[in-house]
Amino acid sequence: CSLAVSLKRNLKLKMNINYLSFYIYLLLFTFSFGNLRADCNKGVELRKNGQFRKALTELNKCIKDNPNEGWLYNERGICYSQLGNQKSALVNFKLAHKLNPGKAEILNNIGIALEEQHKFKDALEYYHMALSIDSNYSDSYFNMGRTFDKEKLFDSAEFCYRQVWLHNPNDKEVQIVLAMLNSKYHHFREAIEMETQVIHQDSTDIDQYYYRAEYYDSIGEFQAAILDYDTFLIKVKNNFDYSALCNRGIIKSKIGNNQGAIYDFTKAINGNPEELRAYTLRMRAFNTLGDTLAACADFKQIRKLGGRLDKDLPKGYCR
Repeated sequence: CSLAVSLKRNLKLKMNINYLSFYIYLLLFTFSFGNLRADCNKGVELRKNGQFRKALTELNKCIKDNPNEGWLYNERGICYSQLGNQKSALVNFKLAHKLNPGKAEILNNIGIALEEQHKFKDALEYYHMALSIDSNYSDSYFNMGRTFDKEKLFDSAEFCYRQVWLHNPNDKEVQIVLAMLNSKYHHFREAIEMETQVIHQDSTDIDQYYYRAEYYDSIGEFQAAILDYDTFLIKVKNNFDYSALCNRGIIKSKIGNNQGAIYDFTKAINGNPEELRAYTLRMRAFNTLGDTLAACADFKQIRKLGGRLDKDLPKGYCR
């Protein structure tokens, strides 16, 4: 009976020692992991603040002491990528993937490093792998769209960007990218649709009025283009933008409003008298109206500023 009691006591004692050992191990692991995160978070914060070289110094120290922490290699890879060293970035991302093989973010980062090295086929493969792990990982769809665009595969690029938009319907950046993509391939109505949604979402983003005006101009909807340039010029700082004034003046010339065009070109010249473009446009508008004297004055100013227009004009013009 005493032997049985003794065995029970020994067993209980061993169990208590095992629990105590496990608890101590857990505390030590938690403490060391906490210290690792605390020490290495300095490198992460430096990276987030754009101080990539300083971040590398901190991350190198952490990796030396903790060579099996995959997230550290991923962080170091991001720093190298931001510094333009895509080969070193790729090495680190692949080490991170080896230590953490199920992370969509790391696979996506490998894709970016390959894309930056113009290895588009390989990049697309890694973006696909990231999406196979997380089908809602919109960063990979966005990056695939950009890669397909570089490969001049419009339909595939648009599909990927629209997947991002589907998951993030209020993502202004992807709407702007879709507008630019469509305009690049001369799908101006689709570009206008995207810009309109951006403007409805954020009417303070005045650049979108400028871009939509360009798209309206491209499809011959001149009054709509003029209205957008009007809005842009009302909202822009000091109500002045050289390019917008020149562009609006060109459209006014197209619809026969040369006096209005001259007003815009003159305003552009007053704001930037050393730039040649507005003088050239105003000279042609004056010439269309038959005001040779004013046209010749602009011609002489163009020559004075170093411009050459001889091939555009009849022999003996303004001599």
